[in-house]
Amino acid sequence: MTRIGFKEIACVAFVLAVPAAALAAGPGFNCAKARAADEKAVCKSAALSRLDRQMQSMYREIQGCALMGARGANYDDQTDWLAKRKQCGANTRCIKALYDKRLAELKPDVKWARSERKAGRCPDQ
Repeated sequence: MTRIGFKEIACVAFVLAVPAAALAAGPGFNCAKARAADEKAVCKSAALSRLDRQMQSMYREIQGCALMGARGANYDDQTDWLAKRKQCGANTRCIKALYDKRLAELKPDVKWARSERKAGRCPDQ
């Protein structure tokens, strides 16, 4: 019977962890489909990708608790934000500033959504 040592276990764990880590490192959208300069810039930057994942998570949390009319308004706001990001082109400073502003705008709504969810008042529950 062959004994498996720590090195072998560590190597297997690393190989299994790499794909998950690689997926988590990207933005909240598929970089293979990125065409615009802003999308490509987000895909190339770990920091911008992290901000994109954070924004996507917050947006989904809000949308999961919002009622119909609010969902439409939130969608329109997000679409407007994406148009502003596109205007940045590949300028990462511009893109980062927009993410920072958008995340700050979403924070109160996330707080509201969490309190609604805790009280059992979200449609997605």
